[in-house]
Amino acid sequence: MFFSFLNLFAQKNIYSIKMSGFDIGKSVDTWSEYKDKNGRCIKKLETSSTMNIKRGNIDFKITSKTILGVLCNSFEPVFIKTETDQLGSKVTSKGFVKNGTFYSEITKNSNVESNSFELKSNITFLSVIFQKYSAEDIVKGFSTDVISEDSLAVSRVKVSGEKNPDGSVTATVTYGGIPIKYTVMDHLVVSSSVKNGLITYTLDGYRHAKAPVRKSGKKKLDVLKNTSFKNKGLSIKRPRKTLKVSFNVKGKKIPEIITNCYQSVKGSPGSSSVTMDSRLTPCSGKKPDNEDIAANIFEDSNDPQIIKTAEKIASGTESDEQKIYKAVLFVYSHISDKNYRHGNLSASEVLKKRSGDCTEHSTLLAAILKALKIPVRMVYGLVLDGAGTFFFHNWNEVYTGKGWVAVDSTFNQMRADSSRIVIAYGGNTSASREETAFAVMRFLNSVDIAVSGYVYE
Repeated sequence: MFFSFLNLFAQKNIYSIKMSGFDIGKSVDTWSEYKDKNGRCIKKLETSSTMNIKRGNIDFKITSKTILGVLCNSFEPVFIKTETDQLGSKVTSKGFVKNGTFYSEITKNSNVESNSFELKSNITFLSVIFQKYSAEDIVKGFSTDVISEDSLAVSRVKVSGEKNPDGSVTATVTYGGIPIKYTVMDHLVVSSSVKNGLITYTLDGYRHAKAPVRKSGKKKLDVLKNTSFKNKGLSIKRPRKTLKVSFNVKGKKIPEIITNCYQSVKGSPGSSSVTMDSRLTPCSGKKPDNEDIAANIFEDSNDPQIIKTAEKIASGTESDEQKIYKAVLFVYSHISDKNYRHGNLSASEVLKKRSGDCTEHSTLLAAILKALKIPVRMVYGLVLDGAGTFFFHNWNEVYTGKGWVAVDSTFNQMRADSSRIVIAYGGNTSASREETAFAVMRFLNSVDIAVSGYVYE
């Protein structure tokens, strides 16, 4: 549809992927050029990757494929197609340029998220940025807009760098507030590192003097343990029974922590004091808007079975509070198989499988409440367990006639406990979900957290 297969050249590059030093997979980039039916020279990049990690006691496999094309000389986007599969949970996307406008669709099951925007000059895909810009440009430094291959939305990046004795360039691309380190040789990325080696890509056969030391062996990384935080303060034996908890957060550069009507934050250089008080809910805050009741490709409240389930839950109830209570109880009971074996399921998939972790619980609850026209948000943050470890966690905020209340269907809580920190709120678009992922990533390898005080029920 987009091109003929008259390749002028092809180059294949294979990268090893590591997380915290553990081998987790491979990524293959294949670059080629061809003439399309209009005689234009198209530079094409085909990327396929496979990652294998542990998540608790589950082996977790993620595969992704991307094919994109840009004009050879200007690197202006022409098309893109992607597919991501996390344990059978698939998301596909496509985008193309027509008459100066970039059109995109992201699809999950039969639900489609569509978007379009006028194509700006000098814009390209993020993965093509080092093909477009020279070593001199990188060392000089610049800012530019790129199209994210994940969300197909426009993001602003800042690029800087320095030359190395071997002729390569060490470049830093700040993307979503996260600095990513690259080593680039003659427009080719030979290594990259996110968050001081949290995730690294290294071109097979390439070794650089500044590359981090890597572990060897076939032991699989447990991503739950690798992304957790130990409580370095007071011990809370019954975290699900807390009404108020205070935390000290320390780090060289602490990411922004949300302030809302029940979470207060006081900061100073290198340290922040966070107080979570569930007794303040329900409380006022940002008024609900259409996004808080609108379906999206994951919270598919327009699915017939979700609607039917919501109507059954609401039957015989007189208030939104009663509907919320019954919905929380339903989700907690309906997901009878509590586990980490799924990727990003949609609510309708969760309803059928009756299986999942906190993400599946909060996604299903959000869709059911949206089907009942009750405003609800996805909340992302850290939650403390009884063993003294903070894990990344999902829950919900729901709007009642009295205001917003935090609920947690994973723990069957109509009012969520206070042994948690809110980091970000989810949105309805892929761009907002990508920003949420950035917010979570900014905390990794960045902070220490200590409980400084707490109040039980």
